[in-house]
Amino acid sequence: MLGSSIKIKIGLLHNSFSTFIRKSSNKAVEQTLNIDIKPFINNRNPRNLERLNIARKPTGYHLDKAGREFWHKLQISRKNRYVAGSVIHYTGNVVVSASSSEFGIGRHLYRAYDTSSFINVALVLAHRCFESGIYCMIIDEELKNAGVKVSAFLKKIQEEGIILSEPRQYKPLTPWSLEVMQKPWKVHV
Repeated sequence: MLGSSIKIKIGLLHNSFSTFIRKSSNKAVEQTLNIDIKPFINNRNPRNLERLNIARKPTGYHLDKAGREFWHKLQISRKNRYVAGSVIHYTGNVVVSASSSEFGIGRHLYRAYDTSSFINVALVLAHRCFESGIYCMIIDEELKNAGVKVSAFLKKIQEEGIILSEPRQYKPLTPWSLEVMQKPWKVHV
């Protein structure tokens, strides 16, 4: 009908992948794949450098309030009828949050403000943090000695695998520096 040999070219991703298929008498005889590698990669993950410990931690000015040097910070808000935990980015945006006032969490609790609700909110918050790729954050010093419920919250979130301190920011060496930092992307065993 169309002839004995048909050559089809399929271009994908602006001709970066091309597949040539040669058909002869309705049988696929030859198939080759040519892959062109792009010289530049556009990373669309805005927090990739934070994961590599390369991103700059905002230090602020020397007259600012202490404790502003972080990428992620754990905040626990206690209201009259519920408890909420959230992870705040240094830009001020709430990245992950969990609250006992949410219907999915609150329907499993006897009360929305007892010790078990603090523990369950910490469990859900830790799970959501791992889903979003956050595994370490800092907490305020006054939260460490806030009370029995908050200490149960912090204990549970640590048991789930969240680290309550952030690694140091990697700063490249200068020729005159005496301190040599280990590169965060290299693992020395």
